[in-house]
Amino acid sequence: MCPSFACHEIAFRDIRAIRKISTNFDEFDLAFGKISKNFDRRLGKFGFFSNNFEQFRKFWQIHLFFQNIYAPAEPLAENAACHPCPAAPSSKP
Repeated sequence: MCPSFACHEIAFRDIRAIRKISTNFDEFDLAFGKISKNFDRRLGKFGFFSNNFEQFRKFWQIHLFFQNIYAPAEPLAENAACHPCPAAPSSKP
């Protein structure tokens, strides 16, 4: 398993929680703030984004806006297929 897969899985789980709390883009920051301490603590144990959490928050805020934050949450497998782990080895020769 690639080292950042767990981080992706944590991110998608917490993003689903945000989508359940938030009903529009204006409420995104408020919803994110409600779980950010737990999110940061869990990501921090992997040492991934732990020093750049604010940048990570902004990235996901923009990313989800363009991925249609209002859509129903997809299963993790579909998210993983749409968002391949950058650390995963390429299947191309």
